[in-house]
Amino acid sequence: MYRPNLISHISYLVSCVLCLAAVSCKQLPPQEKTLTVVAENNILGCVINDTAVNGFQYEIIKSFADTFNYKLNIVLSNNLETSLEMLKNGEADVLARALPTTLSLKNEFDFTIPLYTSNLVLVQHKNGGKKRKNVTVKTLSDLEGKTVCVLENSPYIRQLHFLVEDSGIDFYVETTRSSKLKHLAEMIDVGKIPYLAIDKNTAVYLQKLNPNLDIETKLGLNQFMAWAVSKQNQELKNQLDDWLATFLQEAEYREILRKYF
Repeated sequence: MYRPNLISHISYLVSCVLCLAAVSCKQLPPQEKTLTVVAENNILGCVINDTAVNGFQYEIIKSFADTFNYKLNIVLSNNLETSLEMLKNGEADVLARALPTTLSLKNEFDFTIPLYTSNLVLVQHKNGGKKRKNVTVKTLSDLEGKTVCVLENSPYIRQLHFLVEDSGIDFYVETTRSSKLKHLAEMIDVGKIPYLAIDKNTAVYLQKLNPNLDIETKLGLNQFMAWAVSKQNQELKNQLDDWLATFLQEAEYREILRKYF
């Protein structure tokens, strides 16, 4: 038997359930995804203390995370080899570190669009150091027979060895484990590190710590500096690229640059 009242009641109940479901869905907050980022443990990477988190790379990746509602998981590591392994093994999503986009690294990882360009320079004391035993190097040929230090696991180690081979200038390449920028500046100042090869932007920061340091001697051409991501995460790379293309033109980025460099 046809029962219009019963059918009407059922239709009404179904409508109510659907409305409640729609309201519930609207009230649910957007799901927060975790973005695991590896950065260097220094002021140009990321510094975490009891009261604040600071750092050049951190401020940029934090702005990206805020834009796309990512929850940041920061992993600090000064060891480049370990950091790259984390990226390769899927333990990290982004290596937020100023890396030169060399062919050897491009074979294994994808890079974002460049954050800036930099080049390899020699950091030395303007007057040879407090002990005055070191000669101020002004040209590449002045390095003959001298020892140039470079950070352990630095992407520039291979470049320095190529420079020795290509230039015919016989200088020695030695690694140093110290990665704390203040300590590096002090060691150069007192002559414990006579010459340090490092990227120009980091050298500018070292000179801010100690105005007695000279950073004018170039050891290489300008290179693009970018973040690395896994080749398996093309979606994240595209998202980073699109966002960086706009962010790098904005006042917020210029302010971050002025703050650290």
